[in-house]
Amino acid sequence: MEVLMHHLQQRILPHLPRAFTTPCKSHSSCAAGHSPNPTPIGSISRPSTHLPLVSRLFQPSNLRDVGQESRAQGEMTCKSQRLMQQAGLIHPSNPGCYYYLPATVRSMEKLVRLIDQEMQRIGGQKLDMPSLCSAELWRRSERWDLMGKELFRLRDRHGAEYCLGPTHEEAVTELLASQGTLSYRQLPLMLYQMTRKFRDEPKPRFGLLRGREFYMKDMYTFDVSEEAAYHTYESVCQAYNRLFSRLGLRIVQVQADTGKIGGKLSHEFQLPADIGEDRLLVCGSCSFSANVETMEPGRTDCPQCQAGTLVESKGIEEFDKVPMFMKTAPDEIDPMKHPELAAIQSIIHDDDRPLEEQAESLKDEGNDYFKEKNYKKAIVSYTAGLKKNCSDSNVNAILLTNRAAAHFHLGNMRSALNDSVAAKKFKPDHLKALIRGASCCMELKKYTDALLWCEEGLKLQPTDKKLLELRATADKHKRAAERDARKEKVKEKKELSEREALLVAIKGRGIKLLKPKQRPKRSSDSDDDNRGPSRDMAGLDLDGLCSVEATGATVFLDDQGVMHWPVLFLYPEHQQTDFISAFSESSSFLDHLTLMFGEELPPWDTNRKYSPQNLQLFFEDHEKESLYQVNPETPLIKILQHKRCFVKAGSPSFVILVNGSPFCEKFLSERKTFRL
Repeated sequence: MEVLMHHLQQRILPHLPRAFTTPCKSHSSCAAGHSPNPTPIGSISRPSTHLPLVSRLFQPSNLRDVGQESRAQGEMTCKSQRLMQQAGLIHPSNPGCYYYLPATVRSMEKLVRLIDQEMQRIGGQKLDMPSLCSAELWRRSERWDLMGKELFRLRDRHGAEYCLGPTHEEAVTELLASQGTLSYRQLPLMLYQMTRKFRDEPKPRFGLLRGREFYMKDMYTFDVSEEAAYHTYESVCQAYNRLFSRLGLRIVQVQADTGKIGGKLSHEFQLPADIGEDRLLVCGSCSFSANVETMEPGRTDCPQCQAGTLVESKGIEEFDKVPMFMKTAPDEIDPMKHPELAAIQSIIHDDDRPLEEQAESLKDEGNDYFKEKNYKKAIVSYTAGLKKNCSDSNVNAILLTNRAAAHFHLGNMRSALNDSVAAKKFKPDHLKALIRGASCCMELKKYTDALLWCEEGLKLQPTDKKLLELRATADKHKRAAERDARKEKVKEKKELSEREALLVAIKGRGIKLLKPKQRPKRSSDSDDDNRGPSRDMAGLDLDGLCSVEATGATVFLDDQGVMHWPVLFLYPEHQQTDFISAFSESSSFLDHLTLMFGEELPPWDTNRKYSPQNLQLFFEDHEKESLYQVNPETPLIKILQHKRCFVKAGSPSFVILVNGSPFCEKFLSERKTFRL
């Protein structure tokens, strides 16, 4: 095909082997007639179909203001795009989609040949994969949802989901995985393609550079080991560098983020341009360069040579030296190196100018940062303008309102509201300040204040759409908040009434409560009043009912007036616990033990010692550091009413031991034990 294309450019076809020549047998209208010795095709001086002359070439020029047309459609343009459209190389179709006209297709075919030469030089094999990709395949790689709205998605008549491929990692992996005869001798395997890709770009811009349908060359390599993969990676990088060198492009190879594809190593071949959207860090001492996104914020030392300093760069060097095209100025402006910048700086920051002019300049500087969505730098500029303390109330009000807007976009609602209040003091009729103040109050859920801000603004501009919407929303949320507050108050009142009734019931039963974090007083503590735990008691208040358990279960009364407690069982031998969220006061311990240690024993009871008839129960008197043995057949209420039983943190707790076990004997020997 390459030979054919070369000769087509020379307007002749090549000689073909005799095996491919065909005699004319039955074409009576053929001018050559029948010949026993057919003439090779290559002997014909010119093909019957000529390439079109330049005068007949379909290359419609468009000298209209392309940029104005694109901006009207909401699409950003650049100089190269405008020139290509005006020269008849491309023609817009839909936003982000273009017709490639004949001259462009011819140029692309030449470019494809160059790419093929370099890829085949390193062993690359060209293939063509389908643009229509199965959703199931993308779901298996978990990128169906990860790619979000960037995928063009569609369904066929059977309801099966597909996407138009923006990349083909899934497809090529499935292709290789389906080959059962692949041998390691075929590795490294380098497969590449050049095809159309699709991405639902939210804001198509700059013509072919950022479109929704675009051509892309992608290569996928497969190696026998990670070490071999690094070697292949390096050879591919060298091929790309050779290609760009042949094209005469001054490319910068930079360390890059692997992005949604993943991996350990990635490089981008960046072509510096004044419309570029990436920022690069370049070391002046060595060849290291990286995308800013891959480096730690604020890092200035070179990770490769350790001696150089990383400098941020964007755009063609010659452009970057021209103030008109600069995006960032040097930290220190040397008049000898940057005379243009020094001149501009002297104009902008001339302290001899009136304060009002200085404040205006800083306001404009902040507005430029705001348009770039660099809100932090915008705040710095607005603040510097306010520090000029100019006498123009209108300028100060605008500076404060603009700074409030920057704070608002950063989520600093309090600061934004304070600036809105200050702006209103300078200029009470500044509508933007009133709108911003109302918006801040809405975000802070100060709906009453938001309504007041709206009313002030509507007195000045009764038909302002934004204020009317804010007032309606604030009124709706205020009513909802008041309704919720009333419901919450009724709920709290009901809960408090129930808790107080519960306290009365507990007091009537003679049950004693301790506060959750209260340490019972020991009998050994020196104190004149040492007659029991009464001074450490919660005094039957609500704090004594707060459960420290993660479940949040608390004591409650059911409809029949029966009290239910959250009860904790402790198994010190195995350092295990059981939690019963609702232990009825009328139930015995044996009822629960029979259920818990019936046919299914806990996994930690490997010796199967825990049977209901073989267990001893105790509650602990923390004050006297003693244990009281409980009869398992006793109802819970009887134990809680014992004079030495204190409910701590809202949950009664009991120790369970295996009767006669060595651990039980040792555990009881270290404590005083009483039998009820």
